[in-house]
Amino acid sequence: MRIEKGLNEQQLLRQSKEIKKINDKFRTSRSKFCILHGCEANIMPNGSIDIKDEVLQGLDYVIAGVHSSLKMDKTKMTDRIINAMKNPNVDIISHPTGRLINRRDEYRMDFDKILKVAKETETILEINSSPVRLDLKDQDIRYAKEVGVKMIINTDSHHKDQLRFMEFGVSQARRGWAEKKDIINTNSVEELLKFFE
Repeated sequence: MRIEKGLNEQQLLRQSKEIKKINDKFRTSRSKFCILHGCEANIMPNGSIDIKDEVLQGLDYVIAGVHSSLKMDKTKMTDRIINAMKNPNVDIISHPTGRLINRRDEYRMDFDKILKVAKETETILEINSSPVRLDLKDQDIRYAKEVGVKMIINTDSHHKDQLRFMEFGVSQARRGWAEKKDIINTNSVEELLKFFE
């Protein structure tokens, strides 16, 4: 299942080669230029990922999110997300509660269990900066911080003009009392890559 005109597996592999060429061309002893290669994959109803593990293993990072079958009962949705977090190729869970402001409520899930497994598996939770999502909410961010779950601020950009949404995610993180140490993309590229090993 591809969402938002996403790439198929062959296109991801080609993209990986292109990114490697660009990195090789621009990285020098004086420049730390680096493009990270990742994708947002779909979490299927059983918790599996819709892209083969062999392809995911070649990426620098993998974001996984629920994009279909949104009305599952609490236990099934919780198990679905937990199964995805247990996949060693999944680094980040996108828009973890699934809310769309004034359009869709959060998924029914056990957020305590999600946080417990995120901590155990070192899975990072996204703070989605899109003004229609702002997911995680500030109280979710505070709770994740208390539990020791790392987060990442992401713009959810589908167009270059949406990169400006970052400021909304930063504000959301601040409302949740997140600090630099809680947000992985406040680190250098070298430190960031350690989270994805």
